[in-house]
Amino acid sequence: MHQKDKAAVRYTLVLACEPRVGGPEGWWSEVRREVRDRVLEARERARRLGLPPVDELVVAFGAALGVYSGYEVVLDDESGGEVDPVRVLDEARRVLADAVVEEFDVGGLDERGAFYLLYRYYYGYPSRSGSPDWEEVRRLCLALGLDPEGLEGEGLLVRYRGRAYLATFEDREVVDPSASSVDGLHAALRAMKEGLEAVERVVEERPDLRLLARGLVSAGYERYGDVEGFPRELSNVVRLLGVLGEEVPDGQRRLDEWTG
Repeated sequence: MHQKDKAAVRYTLVLACEPRVGGPEGWWSEVRREVRDRVLEARERARRLGLPPVDELVVAFGAALGVYSGYEVVLDDESGGEVDPVRVLDEARRVLADAVVEEFDVGGLDERGAFYLLYRYYYGYPSRSGSPDWEEVRRLCLALGLDPEGLEGEGLLVRYRGRAYLATFEDREVVDPSASSVDGLHAALRAMKEGLEAVERVVEERPDLRLLARGLVSAGYERYGDVEGFPRELSNVVRLLGVLGEEVPDGQRRLDEWTG
């Protein structure tokens, strides 16, 4: 409990398994529902304890594998092949992603926007050397139906010494605002130097960038508690919303309280 309201516990996930003899046989369609329920319960417990967002991943993985380990074998409904633990963990990531998107009421976001929000929610705004492991972020991409190598090629995701760093708008010199909500947001942040009209042109081209900006600020309150503690990149998002005429109240957490 000494970790409450502090930085996330650094962890290494090690799967240690032994054959389960005499346990029940499960079908993935049923086990998957059970995994979803246990993951959501685990996330809620973590939030009640005040654990940092990234630790939701740890408790969710434990809950998902706890369900999986209760069966001697879990079989795919269509192929009849055995479901491995990696697939179970991917399902846990999907469940968490859906929960975060629903919590911040950003269901209209495209896949890139959802990924950008989830990365910031779980890992914040780390330096390149302090970024999460590439493989963990890669699995999060895949769970959302995204190609991590494709994001890397676009310059949105940077691989650095085995870690995955999420590029800021200042890191990206050329972006197409129409490509995604993330590109729209980055273009709008750059356009602030040119004034309101330039920003409004970007918003007209990619209106869902507002949704992403609101989600990022709401996630920021979950991580940092107050605007005063926001990293520079997130403070720029707050400024952008101000330019667009949206008030960002101190301590704001829920999107239904926004005015603008």
